[in-house]
Amino acid sequence: NNLPCGNIDSIITSPPYEEAQSGGGIAQKGYQGPKHSPPDLVGKRSYMPENIGDAEGNIGNLKSDSYLEAMLQVYQQCFKVLKPEGGLLILVTKNFIRNKQVVRLDEDTVKLCEQAGFKFIERHYRKLPAQSFWRIIYHQKHPEVEQIEHEDILVFQRSETER
Repeated sequence: NNLPCGNIDSIITSPPYEEAQSGGGIAQKGYQGPKHSPPDLVGKRSYMPENIGDAEGNIGNLKSDSYLEAMLQVYQQCFKVLKPEGGLLILVTKNFIRNKQVVRLDEDTVKLCEQAGFKFIERHYRKLPAQSFWRIIYHQKHPEVEQIEHEDILVFQRSETER
């Protein structure tokens, strides 16, 4: 409700990851994100508190269907604030491991964004420079489990004909 509808050119973001607080997703324990905005962004985005993992209502603390339902609402709101023709939504997602299986957050994200009215345009891959400490430890315990070596950059466009 803070942004005017149909007035934003593009949104570039990365969704919270399911079970992030418990370490069940890829946002591992101990990571608190940036503590300060880079100088060139000061005044262009709000301050991020040191630890938002425990915050009530943090979507990253939800699981399975509750998480997907909450993210659908986020993408629906993104759709509302983007310009009617040509507004871009760019999402950086990374699949994660649960119960020794890869959870395809990229596929879930494409389905949710299309359900919200976006048209899927393209996908790019970014090779991860290294595995996180927690991923390395997990792989040592379970070497049979596939390693996730890239993140997806998903590009969507708002189009009134898609809605």
